[in-house]
Amino acid sequence: MTNRFNSGFTIIELAIVLVIIGLLVVGALNGLSLTRGAKINNAISLAQDLSVAVNTFKKQYRLLPGDLGITVANPEIPNVRAECRAGGSNGGTNNGLIDVSESKCVPEVLLKSGLVKVEQDDGWPVFRSNFGLVNVVGTAQSNIPVGFLPSVTHVVEFQNLPCDVAQEIDRKIDNDDLASGKAISTNCLPTNIVAFYAVALL
Repeated sequence: MTNRFNSGFTIIELAIVLVIIGLLVVGALNGLSLTRGAKINNAISLAQDLSVAVNTFKKQYRLLPGDLGITVANPEIPNVRAECRAGGSNGGTNNGLIDVSESKCVPEVLLKSGLVKVEQDDGWPVFRSNFGLVNVVGTAQSNIPVGFLPSVTHVVEFQNLPCDVAQEIDRKIDNDDLASGKAISTNCLPTNIVAFYAVALL
């Protein structure tokens, strides 16, 4: 008599395999959730850090970074690139507002002041979240110039946030309404992106 071996899986073996697959899927989903949460928290921390840096700069130099006209002969902040000094293409005008042109120099000036860390983009220091570039600019000169209280003169403006990320950030720092409060976004696009999300700074 010959022995016959069943080469198929038993129900118990299949159940074990399914349990393992389920655990792997749950682990992967939890990992994605943790990564997403970390990115959201990093974006919130960036907005908070920039607010502290800008206010510290203003207390120290009496004007805003980017708007401060840094002189060539006796620079208040050394080693700032020519474009960001008084008379430069992006230099400050000392008018109390960070316009679009001056906004480009905010990372440079805060970096040279020792108040922030930056990344580089095409040879320029920039602020960047995990989702895109971040600017500090006057509210009226931003991409969301209306909707804020008159007391909000400047914003931290995030670019290209996923709609659900913008909503989650707003839920954590504001009122869970992207159209009002101290943080406002442009409309959610069909690509599931908000082009701009602005958080009140000053």
